[in-house]
Amino acid sequence: MFQVCEHHFLESDFVDSTSYTDSMTGKVIEVPLKLRRLKPSAIPSVFPNCPNYLSRQETCARESPEEKRTRVDAEALQEAIRLSEQSHEAEEKKNVIATFEDLLTAVGDLSLTDFWTKVVTQKQVLFLNFSDQGAPVVHRAVTVASDLSLVVYVGEMRLQNLGSSVLPMTISDLRVLHKVLCDVEDVTKDSTNNLLQLEILLKRGVALLEQLSSSALSHEWQVQVVKFVTQQLQVLLTKASTYPADFLVFCSLVYTISPHAYRFIRSTAKLKLPHPQTIRRICASYRASPSREQQEDPFLSYSRRLA
Repeated sequence: MFQVCEHHFLESDFVDSTSYTDSMTGKVIEVPLKLRRLKPSAIPSVFPNCPNYLSRQETCARESPEEKRTRVDAEALQEAIRLSEQSHEAEEKKNVIATFEDLLTAVGDLSLTDFWTKVVTQKQVLFLNFSDQGAPVVHRAVTVASDLSLVVYVGEMRLQNLGSSVLPMTISDLRVLHKVLCDVEDVTKDSTNNLLQLEILLKRGVALLEQLSSSALSHEWQVQVVKFVTQQLQVLLTKASTYPADFLVFCSLVYTISPHAYRFIRSTAKLKLPHPQTIRRICASYRASPSREQQEDPFLSYSRRLA
């Protein structure tokens, strides 16, 4: 290793820091060195008390083409990021909804299709979809209350989710409201989305039947019929067949009395009944049979607890 004297070099021959240009942001990160270093191209050029032609004068270092290209690209990238951040901040400020007054101001510029009819009141903003035949009936509704809570209705039934997407409970951004409106419209118009349409209709049917069962029906058998139909619709809504306890007891009784009759009823597809294997598994747990059923009481109570 050679040792040299720094007094024989110009200041431009030394490197005091190292820099790095971030390709993602265009920022130049410069870090000072603990010990300054000589450039690889540096040569001794300062010789005091010697003829002048042996020494080299300090000159302004010229930027290399590669360094200039890197610097210009970094500056252009930083400028683009700055403009993008400004645009993002302006967009966020434009769409933010902090109060009901902000909502009233924002919905004035909200672009809607003919699918929706906007109604603004002092306490809420409603987006309604009416039937185009006969008397006007609200098919779909999206409401935003004064506390910015959002609710989606299909008929009189409130939706908590739209397919696999969970609907927001409140809104703080106009774009969220616009997306909900577009999603509800797309689901309604999309004829290929039959499963979601079926789920919505089944939930609406369950809601209507539950409302009917809570009303004052004149006979108990009417209540039981409505309850049975409601249970059948609820079974259709569940991915895994889950049956009410009293319905399992009823199916177990029918199966233990006549397995052939049970299989025939199930094969008609008129009713959604548990698989015979499910019934056998329940019955096997307590050794149930038609003869034992006539003699022992624990069958029904145990079946109800098991279900």
